[in-house]
Amino acid sequence: MLTIIFKTLIYGADVSGYASMMVVILFLGGIQLIFLGLIGEYLGRAFYEVKGRPLYFIDSYNEKKETNRKDID
Repeated sequence: MLTIIFKTLIYGADVSGYASMMVVILFLGGIQLIFLGLIGEYLGRAFYEVKGRPLYFIDSYNEKKETNRKDID
């Protein structure tokens, strides 16, 4: 890799197929990163779902506040 950069900078000699190879490598690397992000998003949502937390909390039910204490009635 360093020799290719050195030859290009000093001698101006292009390596045949270098540009197309870089385009293919960068394109496939980008596709991999996109799918890795999708997998991460899926696992993150599955993690929050597995926690079992409710989506919202109810403060009152039928105008009566629910509590766990027995002495409030």
